[in-house]
Amino acid sequence: MSEFDSPNYAEYTYDKKNEGKIKKQRTLMLVLYIAVAIIYFAVCCITKLLPLIAIEPILIWILVFFTWKYVSYDCYFVFDAGMLELGTVKVTKNGRRQSPRHKIHVKEALFAAPLVGNEARLSEAEKVDDLGESETSENRILIIYNNEGVDTAVIFEGTAKIAKNLASFCPNAQDLKGKVFHG
Repeated sequence: MSEFDSPNYAEYTYDKKNEGKIKKQRTLMLVLYIAVAIIYFAVCCITKLLPLIAIEPILIWILVFFTWKYVSYDCYFVFDAGMLELGTVKVTKNGRRQSPRHKIHVKEALFAAPLVGNEARLSEAEKVDDLGESETSENRILIIYNNEGVDTAVIFEGTAKIAKNLASFCPNAQDLKGKVFHG
């Protein structure tokens, strides 16, 4: 029996859509690439080192290769025996690497519910981390927990299995059992 067959295990990876804060960051990154290209071209023309213009595409490609990963990533969650791990997935030269942002002991969570209808609860948290697929998604789950004395709210995409597990493990889970999310 593998961990995927366990009733207390759930895993899901999803793309972060290009909207909101991510869209602004990607636009700023594109402006940076264009600015670097124009400045490099101008410096080469002013200093009369025109043959160096030939390597400009390579330098811009190197810049994109090492910086674009900071604004283009996927999100994931893994629920295993009462522990919920939420984070981002970045593509590296050795494959996909998970970078956890939150590790939550679900039994100690202060609140867990679908985000739709519970937006007012976000104001109770001192820190909010939105790991949802889209700002308009109807399948997002809100979980509030105490992280070293700071009430932290995390928003992430939900599946039917994670909703069932959260409802089973979290005493403060509301309206999650029986909800249909992704899958």
